[in-house]
Amino acid sequence: MSKIAARYKTTVAELVRINGIKNPNFIYPGQKIKLSGSSAPAKSPNQKPVYHTVNRGDVVSRLAIKYGSTQAQIKAWNNLKDINKIYVGQRLRVK
Repeated sequence: MSKIAARYKTTVAELVRINGIKNPNFIYPGQKIKLSGSSAPAKSPNQKPVYHTVNRGDVVSRLAIKYGSTQAQIKAWNNLKDINKIYVGQRLRVK
């Protein structure tokens, strides 16, 4: 949580408050974290897909967090049989 808070220029306490997190030491890959406000982020029905070209060290769980998606959604969008097998140079839809 501290890395997320620092990256988005907020505090762990604020993230805990707006997300109703009971224990900030336990967050999970793919878990959505609101960064501000008190309600769920609005989704635009006309939102264009976002793609990411896989770099060395990328993993689906981190991409899901980075782009505010889920591992399951990335797997579905890209017809991945195994989310643990992505390759450098592969273009994935992430949002």
